[in-house]
Amino acid sequence: MEEGQRAIVAEQRVIVAEQRAQGARLDALEEGQRAIVAEQQVLAEGQRAIIAEQQVMGARMTRIENDLGSVKGWGLELLCARRPGMIGRRLDLARVRTVDPGEVAEMADDARYNGTITRAEHDQIIRADVIYHGLRDSDRIPCYAVLEVSYVVDINDVRRAITRANLLSRITGVDAFSAVAGDRITEGARMATETHGSVSTVDDVVYIQVQNGARLRS
Repeated sequence: MEEGQRAIVAEQRVIVAEQRAQGARLDALEEGQRAIVAEQQVLAEGQRAIIAEQQVMGARMTRIENDLGSVKGWGLELLCARRPGMIGRRLDLARVRTVDPGEVAEMADDARYNGTITRAEHDQIIRADVIYHGLRDSDRIPCYAVLEVSYVVDINDVRRAITRANLLSRITGVDAFSAVAGDRITEGARMATETHGSVSTVDDVVYIQVQNGARLRS
């Protein structure tokens, strides 16, 4: 009887020892899982930091690209304003001069005061990039050309050129046609473009390709 009890006690001790060992293994497993979760959290935090940094860098690059595009666009606009003769040759105009912005503003003011154009239309025409006056080669009749300049010409540049040329014709009573100039043109605008060398027509608007001014150099 006593021998049997001792055997039972010994067996219980073994079971308890095994349970303790199993508990220790479970504790170790849980600790390992907690360590893995903590490491995953650190990795996730690092990934979030990387993503945030990439977003910041992306925003900076976008701003830099936009600023660079604006600077290039201003440079092309200045070049076109200062070289009317070279642009005029592309537009089939003779005796071309760049109309001073102050002169444009005076004409727009007079037209607004006498009711020819509205205030909104006044603000449109005075924002034209470059306006030329010259003689058409075909008949030597005086006319204007409204040139919208962008580093990358898109359909909005084309629309602005059309709108502002129509306004200038109403203001002056003289024919005015629209043109755009830039280093390149978007695919959307190019789809409506018929190309002849470096001069094209986009919805009846003359497009002149000016690649970093190379096509205007003498």
